[in-house]
Amino acid sequence: MSTPHDRVVALARRQDDVVTRRQAHQLGLSENALVLRRRRDGWTSPVRGALFVPPVRDVIRASARAVLAVAGGVICGLTAARLHGLPALPLLRPPELVELAVPGWRAAPRTAGLSALRNDAAGRRRR
Repeated sequence: MSTPHDRVVALARRQDDVVTRRQAHQLGLSENALVLRRRRDGWTSPVRGALFVPPVRDVIRASARAVLAVAGGVICGLTAARLHGLPALPLLRPPELVELAVPGWRAAPRTAGLSALRNDAAGRRRR
């Protein structure tokens, strides 16, 4: 029988090495257990509400997944180009912000590690 930790790690592997705090709690990990994992096992939080579960195989993909899990929207810009493997992109310089497009009517999330771009009804972009 698997432990809550095993279930959380298995879910993270299916989700590009990311879980939300809510998912971890639903699978049986307490907040104290999450604090212990961060301290002892190197779990990190790229954005509030999400956790990287090491080893993270692809930091760009994991960062994008974490932002989507917490904030919603559509990955765009340089982040999308990197995920699609486009050539001749600038070198990755961590910490690179994840670029996210959200509808103009929706408040852009304010999360560290995120650059949100809103489109209004006329298609104009604004940050």
